[in-house]
Amino acid sequence: MVLVNGADGIGTGWATKIPNFNPREIVDNLLRMLDGQAPKEMVPWFKNFRGSFAALGHQKYVCNGEVATLGPNRVEITELPVRTWTTSYREDIEKMMTGDEKTGPAQIQDFKDYNTDQTIRMVVQMEEEKLRKAEEGKGLHVFFKLQTTMSTTSMVLFDHMGCLRTYETVQDILVEFYNLRLEYYGKRKAYMEGMMGAEAAKLSNQARFILEKCRGDLKIENKKKQAMIEELTRRKY
Repeated sequence: MVLVNGADGIGTGWATKIPNFNPREIVDNLLRMLDGQAPKEMVPWFKNFRGSFAALGHQKYVCNGEVATLGPNRVEITELPVRTWTTSYREDIEKMMTGDEKTGPAQIQDFKDYNTDQTIRMVVQMEEEKLRKAEEGKGLHVFFKLQTTMSTTSMVLFDHMGCLRTYETVQDILVEFYNLRLEYYGKRKAYMEGMMGAEAAKLSNQARFILEKCRGDLKIENKKKQAMIEELTRRKY
């Protein structure tokens, strides 16, 4: 579940940061492992996020929002990178419109904010020449700060022995969970079989006791408890 929900926190001398992953991909990988195959690599996934994730080398991913051109001088932004808030992003867009000492001269002319509590939509207007240069340069995602990176270099968790451990890959977490869970599923099955066997033996003995009593093979009247127990033991109850 730590791969489904993700984890982000600090402790004394330790820190952990694990992104969320698609539950369906986790299930598919577990089924693959049950079939004796190795798990496939997974990329981060966040519910209702309409952007994209892509692997960027070892233990690193790039997260892209969504941006598209509506014409020669208009751009529509429909998704922000994960963990980028609309309030702070709106401030960045305003700086691009007014310009300052840090960002330089104004880069856009105007923008309209149509954001809701569940959807992102901002329409930006800028000079045709500047838009063309932005596309030909590093691209609109970089120009509008719609690209961030996410690493998995600090995946620290307690293992099944209660010891803190750094995991190199997501697959390492999945494999350790799989092996431990499968072992305990075996123990649970054996325990349940034992309990069901004991219950079945008890019911069988009760049924045999009733039948032998009805046939008259077993006499329990006017007998002491100890004698009755010895009789039942002799009959292999």
